[in-house]
Amino acid sequence: MKKRMLIVGLILGLVVGAAACGSKAGNDNENIGTNQDVEQENMNKQDADKEAVDKDEENSAEAPKPSDKESTSQKLICYYVDPETGNVMSEEIESGIINGLAIWMELQNRGVVTEECQVNNFEQNEDDKSLHLDVNKAFGDYVRGMGTAGETEVLKCVVNSYLDTYHYEKIKITEEGNVFETGHAVLDGYMGKQ
Repeated sequence: MKKRMLIVGLILGLVVGAAACGSKAGNDNENIGTNQDVEQENMNKQDADKEAVDKDEENSAEAPKPSDKESTSQKLICYYVDPETGNVMSEEIESGIINGLAIWMELQNRGVVTEECQVNNFEQNEDDKSLHLDVNKAFGDYVRGMGTAGETEVLKCVVNSYLDTYHYEKIKITEEGNVFETGHAVLDGYMGKQ
């Protein structure tokens, strides 16, 4: 907006300056052609500047706006196990873009899952507010290698991080496209917040 105002101000200054120069020249035949050329040049410049401003406004009006899910100041909610107390905690984190991989990376950063644990696919269904997270075999092996308490904590962190970040109601976790079997449970359906 300031840029446009500056351009308009410069154009007006040029027009006023040109008009003032034209009035000082009087009726001198030699200066009449020159003044007309200057005025025509100023008019052409004004038209070009106006077209540039109009084009900027048109481009800004047509520019795609980020969707709610990809806005530039979203909050990712990550659940993790506090190493000192052993309690499951949560933290809101400002994030540029929210997606399934961003949440997973934050879970890795917090030590909830290892670097070998990866997401194969992530889908969200807006209609029924459900998520589908397909993980690799390394995640399955990691969870199966834990006791009941550790397994419960990891699944709680993963499930709650995704559901709270997206404000969805249920999530299904699969392993390599198949039903996810932990060491203590078969997760063949959707899970709600834990």
